[in-house]
Formats: sequence, C-alpha cells, structure tokens
Amino acid sequence: MEKSLATVDLVKIDLRQLIREAVHEFRIMHPCDIRLDNHGAPIFVEADPRMLKQVVWNLLTNSIRHGGKNVQTFIRVSSDDGIALVVVEDNGKGITARPSSPQASPSALEVHDDLPQAGSGIGMKVVDHIIAAHRGRLIIDTVLGSGTQVLIQLPIHGTHSFFC
Repeated sequence: MEKSLATVDLVKIDLRQLIREAVHEFRIMHPCDIRLDNHGAPIFVEADPRMLKQVVWNLLTNSIRHGGKNVQTFIRVSSDDGIALVVVEDNGKGITARPSSPQASPSALEVHDDLPQAGSGIGMKVVDHIIAAHRGRLIIDTVLGSGTQVLIQLPIHGTHSFFC
C-alpha cells in the first residue's frame, strides 16, 4: 500500500465531478440508497483521481456492508476558507474502537461485537493513507446505533492550507 502511495499522480480536478462519477459508478454495481448533495461551483483540488475514487468506494462499501438493513447513505460536498469538504454519513449501526485501542484511529475502528463483522479494516486503512497522501485530514464521528459520519478535508487547489 505504501509503495503504491509513493506514486500519487496529482492533477487539478473538479472534486464535485469526481464525486458524481464515483457515486454513479458505485450505484451501477451496488443498488443502494445513496443521496448526493453536490450542488454549486466546481471545487478544484490537486488529487490522484483514481485514489480519491477508491476512497469514495471504500466509504460507501463500509456504509452498505456494515450499516445494517435499509441503511441510507448521504454524501455532501462543499468548500469553505480554502478547504474542500466531503462528508459521507449513514444512519446505520455505527462503529466503535476495539477495547484494546486507547484511541479511535481509522485503523482501529471496527463494528461492535454484536453487529456484523467488519472484516480486516483494510478499507479504512487505505482511506487514511490516501487522504494523508493528499495532505488532507480524515475525521470519523460515530455513535453506536445511530450511524457514522466520515469527514474528509482537502486543501483547495491554489491554497497552501495544511493540517497539523
């Protein structure tokens, strides 16, 4: 994974267009309830389109696979003050940190024991690495039984915003 991230091909892309394409392609392969709020002017970021699509697909896959029956997934794309924001949120079962983990980092998250198994967690590790390779920030907010919200912040093309 780290070797493939060493060859990130950054180009100027319209994030709104990329998200529309990724959601459209995902819907073709997986009939599910995805609501997209992606209206407004283009938001340009420097990104590897292939890798950012992988992020969207991984987050959508987690939502439908682990959210439970009749889960609804919402995706919002916006920008403010030099930051592009993508929010992937569902009303599913939520996730929790492993008991042995003192912090809920993306690589430590899994579905609660009485819920369906989350697998290896490699999908969130991939998401975390890809966002870091794009100088972005990944924030996960979840409430067991009430769903999960994943926020992705990326610097807008032409700004010099970096996250600490």
